Amino acid sequence: MPTQYFAQQHPEYDYYWNWEMDARYTGHWYHLFDKVASWARAQPRKELWERNARFYVPDVHGTWEDFKHMVRVQTEIGTNSPNNLWSAPRPGQDQSSGDKARLHQQGDKAVWGPDRPDERDILEVEGEGIPPTTMDKDRYDWGVDEEADLIVFNPLYDPEGTSWLLRDDVTGYNKDNGMPPRRAAIITASRLSRKLLHTMHQEMVHKRHSMFSEMWPATTALHHGFKAVYVPHSVYIDRRWPTKYLESVFNAGRNGASGGARTSIFGDREHNFRGTTWFYSAGFSPNLWRRWLGYKVDNDGGELAELAGEGRMCLPPMLLHPVKDVEMIIDDGAKEGE
Repeated sequence: MPTQYFAQQHPEYDYYWNWEMDARYTGHWYHLFDKVASWARAQPRKELWERNARFYVPDVHGTWEDFKHMVRVQTEIGTNSPNNLWSAPRPGQDQSSGDKARLHQQGDKAVWGPDRPDERDILEVEGEGIPPTTMDKDRYDWGVDEEADLIVFNPLYDPEGTSWLLRDDVTGYNKDNGMPPRRAAIITASRLSRKLLHTMHQEMVHKRHSMFSEMWPATTALHHGFKAVYVPHSVYIDRRWPTKYLESVFNAGRNGASGGARTSIFGDREHNFRGTTWFYSAGFSPNLWRRWLGYKVDNDGGELAELAGEGRMCLPPMLLHPVKDVEMIIDDGAKEGE
């Protein structure tokens, strides 16, 4: 991972932003970085991994406090979602019930501190996220005003049981008792701390551990109890979806999360991202970027349309990905043939 190597060569930095070359932003980058970092810093650790695993849809979930409460209930009690039938059983889950539907309607164990792999794969490092108290005693205090070691822009979902092609791209771990616990965030755009990158390096050097690039930072943070935060941001869609249906499609995993089940949007159902502004296979983002620059796209927009209408398109700040092969037309006043 180039960012990992760069951090080893330049330890003078506390945090490293990793951006894919085809990502764009219609607002001010400094404003984005500042707000993202401050929001992540304010997030408490309690049920953070569980909130990270879900798309936040305000029209369905209500306020952020409402969303936090919903995630807590879904985690503790579980849901009766039929998607659970397509999920993999969790470690420690009661398997005694003969009723398959009831078996899959159980809650999940919330992540609290490091979620370790097989004991033969454990590598303890300095600064691990050991909770100061039990989860029951914590009042959403732990983690507040703590800088995030990992900030991402898509949910940190559990790939276990999904149809994501790279879910098993895991190297060096003992798999006698199954795959290690892991998390992934599609699109590698992220902020990573020096501590996280150094730990990833240590895992590679001493344990020969590695995973696919969109799974490796998040899983390292999970194993060592580091603070990882998915920052919800405005994602736009090229059509009007009923928001309740949209939420059920994007959070179609286990117990209302985006991952952990065959029905997850990450995998065979990724075509639902085609009309969005933020995914590696999105088709709306490049079209919107070109229209914003004044180009004609699919017979819409362009200079004549702007002159006849209300002028150049005005957009709110939004992240766009992917945007490729956009060449600016430069009119230097020269006539054709000169």
